[in-house]
Amino acid sequence: MDPKHPGCIRSISEEGFEKLGWTPLEAVGRNIEIFLPDGLRQLVSDALRTHISSGNSDFLYKTRMGFVQHQMGYVLPALIHITPHPSLEEEFIYVVVIRIVEIMRI
Repeated sequence: MDPKHPGCIRSISEEGFEKLGWTPLEAVGRNIEIFLPDGLRQLVSDALRTHISSGNSDFLYKTRMGFVQHQMGYVLPALIHITPHPSLEEEFIYVVVIRIVEIMRI
């Protein structure tokens, strides 16, 4: 991973990301930013860079409410959890779990 541009997608769950309009073939090799709306892109990139340079980041290890962006451009509420891969941490590989939050209509 290039520390200046962290977040390259190495693999994704086909089932998990079909809700975002991407196939594994389309997403692998691109940056995780493809799943994030403008307001979160810089925040996530900064958090990953901070972890790479200093070894810590307040953004990691916590599930946070945020938003993800579908390939067609619309934004969905989601729970986002980013954790360094436990056995490959020295290579700066991260596990990102995105769970789309269903909104109930009343």
